[in-house]
Amino acid sequence: MTTDRPCGGKYPNIWREFEGRERDGFKRKYWVQDLTEEHFDAVIKVLFEGFVSDEPLCKFLKITEDEEALAEMKELYLDTLRQKYGLICFTKDNDGTQKLVGFNCTSRRMPNDRNFECSNEKVKLFLEYEDKYIPGYKQQMEKLNIKDYLSAVGLFVLPEYRGESIGLQILKAREPLCKARGINISVTLFTSIASQKLAVKAGYIDLMPEDAPSYTPANKDEEYLTELAKGCRFMYIFY
Repeated sequence: MTTDRPCGGKYPNIWREFEGRERDGFKRKYWVQDLTEEHFDAVIKVLFEGFVSDEPLCKFLKITEDEEALAEMKELYLDTLRQKYGLICFTKDNDGTQKLVGFNCTSRRMPNDRNFECSNEKVKLFLEYEDKYIPGYKQQMEKLNIKDYLSAVGLFVLPEYRGESIGLQILKAREPLCKARGINISVTLFTSIASQKLAVKAGYIDLMPEDAPSYTPANKDEEYLTELAKGCRFMYIFY
């Protein structure tokens, strides 16, 4: 992970505003802004009640059943949020109450990033998954000269707000954030079909060629993880 983003400019800043679909003659208004520290606890709570319990790799590793793994995963996400590149989406009810709608735990990645330190084997596998089970992606990034980019470890929309294209709007909010911070590309490993479809709509394209090499599994667990990797898509977009 890199250090906190450079100072300068308005913070928090609103990066995107949009309206939802009309329902009962009313269009709800939404906005995507910087994910600031006062929202960290709420985001971590939602992450571990929703995203982590359903995300394919975390589910296979049974992260939520391992207290040590849970603690280290929470610190991993907090470490990401502390960089101040995260995005969060809000709306307001008719009475003016602000409501959390969704978020993206985005972060800046650079060649000399420090590695997140962990001791739990499940968390180590989570962090090393891309390197082991998606061979060749680093070489593809080198071909495209990708060195300084926006990455992410979680895109989530609360169930009650789904169907409003909010995930797509959060992805689109990456562009003004990146441009304001001097980043010209976003690269993400999308692990679910739903997020992959959103990425395509947002203009992302596949990083890996169709004939990319695959990992050769050594046991049944690795067979599952290899098949899981085949369903994942490394995708990128230049701004």
